[in-house]
Order: sequence, then C-alpha cells, then structure tokens
Amino acid sequence: MKHNALIRIILWSIVITVLTTLMVGVGFGVSFNRRTDRTETVQTVTTPPEATIAPYAANATVTANAVNVRQMPNSDSTVAGVLEKGTSVMVTRTESVEGIRWSYITSPCSGWVQAEYLSMGPNEIPQETVISQGTNGYGCRAADIRELDIEWLAGDIKIYPDNADRITISEDGVTDDKYAMVIRRDEDSLKIRFFREERKVVGLINIPEKDLTITVPRDWVCDSLEVDAASATVEVTDLTIREVDFDGASGTCEFDNCIVDELDIDTASGDVRFVGELSILDCDAASANIYGVLKNVPQRLDMDSMSGDLELYLPGQAGFTLAMDTASGDLNTDFEIRHKDGRMVSGDGSCRISISALSGDVTIQK
Repeated sequence: MKHNALIRIILWSIVITVLTTLMVGVGFGVSFNRRTDRTETVQTVTTPPEATIAPYAANATVTANAVNVRQMPNSDSTVAGVLEKGTSVMVTRTESVEGIRWSYITSPCSGWVQAEYLSMGPNEIPQETVISQGTNGYGCRAADIRELDIEWLAGDIKIYPDNADRITISEDGVTDDKYAMVIRRDEDSLKIRFFREERKVVGLINIPEKDLTITVPRDWVCDSLEVDAASATVEVTDLTIREVDFDGASGTCEFDNCIVDELDIDTASGDVRFVGELSILDCDAASANIYGVLKNVPQRLDMDSMSGDLELYLPGQAGFTLAMDTASGDLNTDFEIRHKDGRMVSGDGSCRISISALSGDVTIQK
C-alpha cells in the first residue's frame, strides 16, 4: 500500500510539473505579445506552413511587435502564423481588399499580412530591373502576372507560349548599354520599356532597332496587353487576352490563332492582321488596312480611317448589320444582303459593323 501511494505521489508530481511549465510558457507568450506600442490582436497557432520563396520577391521588415499571417487577405481568415517585430519577410505581391492593403509573403511562412505592419526595403514592389548588354533576360512566375505593358520604339515584338510555367523576357540587338531595356514590376503588371525613361531622345535617327521576345505558359491568360510602338511590329501567337490596346505609328500588328475579347487599335499607317476569335474591335487609323479571319461571330467591329480597307472572313452562318460611310468605297460580299434603314443586313444582323472612311473598300466573305 505504501509502495502504491509513493508511485501515485511521484506521478502526480510529474503531472503538476508539466502543467506548471506549460502555464508559465503561455503566460510568457501572452506577456510578450502585450509588450508593444503597436500590436495586432494575435491568435495562437501551432505549426506554420513551410515557406516557399518566390523569385524576385521584395524585402520587408515587421514593424509591429506581433502580427498575424492569414491564409486569405481577410481579418477573419484562418491564421497561418505569427510574426514578431523585426522579422524579415519576403513580399511577392500586394492587394487592396475593402480599403485595407494586404501583402502576400512567402518567408518565413506563406500568407497575407496587413501592409501597414510592414516596412518595405529598397527593393519594394514596384521594382525596376534593368536588363543590360550580355544579360540573358528576365523571368518571373506567371501566376503572379496578369498584365503586360510595353513601350517599344523600333524592332520586332514577339509574344508566344512555350511549355514553361514562367514568363520570360529577352531582347536582341543591344549594341550599347545605354539602350538596354527596363522592366518594372507593379503588383501583377510587368512594364517593359525600350530604355530608361529619363534618357532624352534627340531625334529617332540614332535609335537602334531591338527585338523583344516574350514567352508565356500555354495556359496563361492575359487580362490586359498594352503596346505603344512607334515603328515596331507586333506578333502575338496562340494567346488568350481579355483586352488589347495597341497604339502605333507605322508598325504592323498581327494576331495568329488568338482569342481576344476587346481589341483597340490606334495607328497611323500600320496594318492589322487577326486570325482567331474576337468579340469587339475599335480601330482608329489614318491609312491602315484590316484583315481578319474569325472563327466566331463578333459582337461589334468599328473602323474609322482616312483610307483603309477592311477584309473580313466570317463563319458561313454569321449575321451582320453594316453601316458604311465612305466617299469612294465598295462592298464585296458573298453573303445575302438586304437593305434596312440605310444599312445593309445579312442573316440575323447580330454583328454590328461600322465603317467610316474617305476611301476604303469592305470585303466580307464566308
């Protein structure tokens, strides 16, 4: 009996010791978290997820004494970790949700942190990366990018997919470092410039021609593609894009096997060639020609020019309503046409086509 009592006393002593240690640890953690001049209400978590460091991340430091890392950019989202003051983190992107700025970090754990609790380092996004002569190029995770914004003076611009999961950007034809391109990352947008914007251009006669090549994953969808090209030609292949804005002087613009929701063209004398699916076209030009082979029936095609031809090939069952205002232009079509309210209508008339030009012929074929 005495032997059993002694065993029970020893066991209870061990249990009390363990419980006391745990209580002291929790108390220390609470007192530490409360010792702050600016602290978020911190929740206790177990093991934070493993960190996955993304390339081209920005450095930041936690300024609050303690801050939650959330799985989603929402204060009610599950806590994925807790950061202490002075912790160095890696930020890959930022978003504004309901007026609150959030930063997504990938180290020391992955998740969302309120941006007000972070102090960004010298590489704060948006960041500038200069690709100089001899550099192989620039690459980043495609999942982090939704927009491409390009300003290019002279040369060819080619955008097409490959089998990688990254976006890569390279240039060819750089003979002087002062003409090396500049790339800026602004949240989910890549801004690509011919050279440094602060460089003054005195005439374009000495500007070299450089070729720009951009590759993207095959399943990548671009929300916005903006191209400002002086005399550069643009070739886009096998891409799905929601909005395209092309502004050029004399450079041509070609889309091959692309799916585009809205295509906005503003050019002086650059021709446009499009093969694929297109919903809306707005074209303002001086003397540009438009050639289109569409696999679908578009919603609306508007062309306003001084002298430009429209050559359009539509599915055989397509219906359209054509409003044509030209001083010297003819319509060539193998669709059956009827006249209604000053317009030419074929089929159900669903596609609205508007042509305004001093001289320009319109060809619409099956």
